[in-house]
Amino acid sequence: MAHDKQVHGFCENGCKVQVYSKKESDAVADNLKVLNVKLNHTIQSTAYQNVSEPTLKKKFYADVPCTKSKATMNCQISPADSVEDVSLLTYAEPLEGKVRCYFMDKPVAPYVIESIEFTNVVQSEELQAQSIYEQEMATYMVWKEQHDKEVAEAQKAIAEAKAKEEAQKEQRLATMESNIRNVEQASAGMAEAVNDMKPKVSYMATRAVEMLVDDYVTNGENLPTDIMDLAEPTEWVVDHAYKKGDLITYESKTGFVKQDHTSQANWIPFTTGTEALYGARPKAINGVYPYVYNMALEVGMIVEHNGIKYRAIQNANELLYEPSAVPALLTPIEEGE
Repeated sequence: MAHDKQVHGFCENGCKVQVYSKKESDAVADNLKVLNVKLNHTIQSTAYQNVSEPTLKKKFYADVPCTKSKATMNCQISPADSVEDVSLLTYAEPLEGKVRCYFMDKPVAPYVIESIEFTNVVQSEELQAQSIYEQEMATYMVWKEQHDKEVAEAQKAIAEAKAKEEAQKEQRLATMESNIRNVEQASAGMAEAVNDMKPKVSYMATRAVEMLVDDYVTNGENLPTDIMDLAEPTEWVVDHAYKKGDLITYESKTGFVKQDHTSQANWIPFTTGTEALYGARPKAINGVYPYVYNMALEVGMIVEHNGIKYRAIQNANELLYEPSAVPALLTPIEEGE
């Protein structure tokens, strides 16, 4: 009579092995005995040992004492419901007086073994090795699939982040280039406008100064000593029709025209005999005016002649003598003043 009974064999995660017997006299019939041992044994964190030849599913082990265990048995481990890292336990190996539990990693929380179910159905070493290999390969393929998926997702996220960063960088660069072009165009427009205005402004300034000089001369008032700071005079030339108020320069000396006339070679500006035609108004250099014949004085002015500096103590419209000859108008400045 054939047997058709099912027992728990050497397989993890609750799978079962069916054992059949063709004859009643087969020894297999005696192997259909199941023994369930209640333990509630807690594996402490210090109980885990490194596997000497680790594999994907066998890196650590811990021994659970059990007097019912024999090396000729198979077993099925049942962790307690409170265990969080159930999947870390891969399989168990019955030994004399203990069961060696193998883990793919150390559990973080205490690992409680609630019970162990034994059968004395002994598989061949070849079948056991094949079973372990198939189990480890199945677990590895599941892990590899998940790992490849995570790697692909990470690579996709990195690629998207790089593409976004490049797009933002190109957009910022395009915006900067556009702003630079706008500034350059605006600057070019302003420069062109300024260049267009320069002749007009220069002419207007010159005319304004000439009108100012004309008013001073006409009214017989003293012309300001700093009048030459307002506009650029023109070089004096012979046989030129000058008008009252024109600003002139001769041999680096500056001044103005007092009355309309046509210049002549013997009427040299700022010399004796031309006082009625030209008035001298030298430009200050660092606040010091060089002496020029027929220049004007204002109180407080500093005039330099022959390396000596003088301070004006009276106003004068026409200085017809050297500073040292008119102490009533100019007094020497002591060194250190």
